[in-house]
Amino acid sequence: MDDNYRLIKLLSLVAWTENEAGDNRYDNFPRGGKWGMRYRARQRQELTAKEQEAALNMCMHYAGAVDYHQGTAIGVNEEPDQRQLPRVTLAFVTGLADSVVAVLGRMVCTSLRLSKEIDPTAMGRKWVGDVTDTSWRLLLTGYEDCFGQRG
Repeated sequence: MDDNYRLIKLLSLVAWTENEAGDNRYDNFPRGGKWGMRYRARQRQELTAKEQEAALNMCMHYAGAVDYHQGTAIGVNEEPDQRQLPRVTLAFVTGLADSVVAVLGRMVCTSLRLSKEIDPTAMGRKWVGDVTDTSWRLLLTGYEDCFGQRG
């Protein structure tokens, strides 16, 4: 699976965009975007203001990357959204508190319709690890080689 698609697929477990059908749209961020996280109001309170802002930025780029991937992009920002998605995703997932990782794990479990007996913190750690690894590979792949150059 292509890493760009893998990242979109992983993020779809915790984020939504207006292109998706269903009643899994629990929250909409301000700024007029038609995208957001799949958490409920009480789960949102687990995130600090800084984490909520990073999640907002990730979801905004996720929506543009989905449009670009589906070929439904009508604006000029969707390709840059896809290119920036790994960077803004890493900004969100790096250094999250265990309580936030558990919230993400509950979202993943709900999205995948997994048993309630599954530990949400363990599932959240798995998701964060996979997202981090995928984002890192995409950043490294897109990094321009500068071997032997002084910086």
